[in-house]
Amino acid sequence: MPTETLRTVCNRDCPGACGLILFTVVHATRRYGMRGVMAYFGIVVSIAWTAETIGVLTGIPFGAYQYAELMQPFVGEVPLSVLFAYFAISYPAWTAATAILSLIHI
Repeated sequence: MPTETLRTVCNRDCPGACGLILFTVVHATRRYGMRGVMAYFGIVVSIAWTAETIGVLTGIPFGAYQYAELMQPFVGEVPLSVLFAYFAISYPAWTAATAILSLIHI
């Protein structure tokens, strides 16, 4: 992850986001390896970007909204920080769901 991108995502106004992203990358790399993390990141970011772009342009499925220019840089209509947030939040949810489902023997 380039340093400038990390600074953009992990600004001084939200240090918890940086910690969560760092935890996610370290834990996921140890568990799935770099190739697995990159695949997961690509899938999550692709789905998030698609959903957010549709949302910004049409108001579906989240209702009408737009992002402030303050949230630059953007990937199309979506701030880069939002895409990293989807990655950082979805991985702990995935890990928790995997742990819970491993306890259920179907």
